Amino acid sequence: MIILILKISYIIKMEVKKFFQFKNYKLYNKIGSGAFSEVFLAIKDKSDDAYAAKLEPVNSKHKLLEYEFKLLRYLAFVYF
Repeated sequence: MIILILKISYIIKMEVKKFFQFKNYKLYNKIGSGAFSEVFLAIKDKSDDAYAAKLEPVNSKHKLLEYEFKLLRYLAFVYF
């Protein structure tokens, strides 16, 4: 499973159900999905900050998450 984690700047109100632990994050409810990946609510352990964790299967034909990560990193460097 490949995971991309992005900080959420707005509050999501929902009943949370624990999904699984990934490093310093607890992944909860699915908050979105698409053709190639799923997005889960992720909470960082020590700070309780909310993030969106996008998951893509490792055996996916289309490695779009890796491309998306590189694009976001490039845009952050260029515009910030």
